[in-house]
Amino acid sequence: MGLFIRHLCEAWSCTVESLLAPVEQRNWSDTYVLDDEALSSVSGYLLQRPSTT
Repeated sequence: MGLFIRHLCEAWSCTVESLLAPVEQRNWSDTYVLDDEALSSVSGYLLQRPSTT
């Protein structure tokens, strides 16, 4: 469980906390609207590489 997140953190040299903190601040409710009008928006988490500064 959490294998993808752990591998992503390893590849990006970050912690799970630093990766998920922005998502938590957005109330765990990211959505993405696709260009295809036939499909509705997709729920999930928008993960961005944490800055190293």
